[in-house]
Amino acid sequence: MRLSNTSDSKKYMIFLGDSFSWGQGLYLPNWLDRKPEVLSEIINNHINEDEISVNWIEQEQYIDDIDIEIKDRLSFTNIVADKLDRKCLKRIHNGGSITGNIQIIGEILKTKKIHKDVIIIFQFSSVGREDFDSITEEEFKLYNSENLDIRNILTSRIKKIFDKVNDKLSAIESKYGYKYLYLDWLGDFYDFAPDKFIKIGKNKCFDPLIFNYPIKITYKDKIIWDGHLNEEANKMMANLIMDKINLENWK
Repeated sequence: MRLSNTSDSKKYMIFLGDSFSWGQGLYLPNWLDRKPEVLSEIINNHINEDEISVNWIEQEQYIDDIDIEIKDRLSFTNIVADKLDRKCLKRIHNGGSITGNIQIIGEILKTKKIHKDVIIIFQFSSVGREDFDSITEEEFKLYNSENLDIRNILTSRIKKIFDKVNDKLSAIESKYGYKYLYLDWLGDFYDFAPDKFIKIGKNKCFDPLIFNYPIKITYKDKIIWDGHLNEEANKMMANLIMDKINLENWK
């Protein structure tokens, strides 16, 4: 975890998530001026494509401190923290899984300094990144029953993942007074505790925003895009988070 903004406040925001909370791709428009040679290399690697989807592997080696500053400043994480005049803590490295972020919460609590005023925004990532345990005897019986619905098994397993997160954060709230809310990327978790989730307009998750507001730039008549939220979408996300925080009457 690292501080991604500068503030004299003793209050904190902690954002735990994946590449969406990290801010992947938000620096790409800046590369038009600062790193045109990198964009040229990307185009050369996709010579027969008019629209190029650039993944993290193709970006990672070129990321510098200026890119980190840009993506933090434009990310919904820092926008919210700045509006609330709070320090912003987020993952140092890009990516992340639900299980990994549960472990990070544990590490935060092991530090000697337990801050009194903290809001945690936990962003649920894809369940495809989780290591599911072996099938249980109960699941095996369900799997072999005449009324099998494989979605019931999957929903049960997703619920167990949610419970691990929620039990941990609920315990932290009780012990330290931390507040917490959730964001859902794909909508797998919202129904387990709707009141704790930040709705994205009428949607349970922010996945639809990705289709409407991806990061896109044009260079040498080629469209280069990253399937993450662009600057406008990050502002929208920040406003929705603020709406929920204000509804909770948190400062």
